[in-house]
Amino acid sequence: MQKALVSVIIPCYNVEIYVEEAIYSIMNQTYKDLEIICIDDGSKDRTGEILQKLSHEDSRIIYIQQKKNLKIVETLNRILPLTKGEFIARMDADDICTIDRIEKQVNFMQKHPEIAVVGSWAIKFGKITRKWTPPTSSEDIVEELFLGSPIPHSVVMFRRSILKDIIYDKNYLYVEDYKLWFDLSKKYKLANIPEFLLYYRIHSSQTCFENPVQTMNLKKLKIEIINYYLAKYGTSITIEDFFGIKSLNLLKIAKTKVPRNLYLMMKTSVYLNSRASIFTFLYFFISLDFISLKKRFFVRIISKHLLKK
Repeated sequence: MQKALVSVIIPCYNVEIYVEEAIYSIMNQTYKDLEIICIDDGSKDRTGEILQKLSHEDSRIIYIQQKKNLKIVETLNRILPLTKGEFIARMDADDICTIDRIEKQVNFMQKHPEIAVVGSWAIKFGKITRKWTPPTSSEDIVEELFLGSPIPHSVVMFRRSILKDIIYDKNYLYVEDYKLWFDLSKKYKLANIPEFLLYYRIHSSQTCFENPVQTMNLKKLKIEIINYYLAKYGTSITIEDFFGIKSLNLLKIAKTKVPRNLYLMMKTSVYLNSRASIFTFLYFFISLDFISLKKRFFVRIISKHLLKK
């Protein structure tokens, strides 16, 4: 197939320790037709100096300096219209791509014209090491939205044809990618390649590490997703209706009438701090017996019930 230009956007902020390794993993890709847009987002360390050095090494690198720290949402929204590629890829300045990441994603997109957004599996490393294997099909990705972000942001690739709809929401800072997947899923098909094409670094200096703003916005987004599908399902009930009647009395009643495992799920759902238990409130509105099911399967059954509408 004909080679297509791929624009890779790499926002950078105070990442002098990691940025060189991250950008080299893009520079050394087997797929060579790239424009590599590196943005120094007002860094206070040597990040800008390193980016300038790399831009002299590789003519494909476009170095942009922002004197003020605009943060990732405003930076991405500002840079996206400047890209020239048929495909637009994201990369974080502290992660590492496999050498064939871009090639595999371009091949996938060319073979699957119905897919507008593609990510992949990832390996988390640093403070922890574990595999991140989100769903691969569009249907399962939409279902995963109820539980958490279904595509690792640092390994995503978009078609240029949907550029007008790639808008990061500043009201969802630190979960802006999760919000974008939700927004795009209403119009387009999304996918993940079932291969580990990214090493996702976990470290304490990440902007979202143990960040209360992220926690707040994550809860807000999950509420929005639930309400969207409740409305689509055809009910006037919202998640706020449920939490509006939450009380110790409700929990006491639940404790006496349902098995302990369901009671514990309900109790955690009051605070929205369990990735699965957020759905337990639907138990009151759907006349099916899910009591004996495990949490994950419980969520899957309910989400499918909503999504099929």
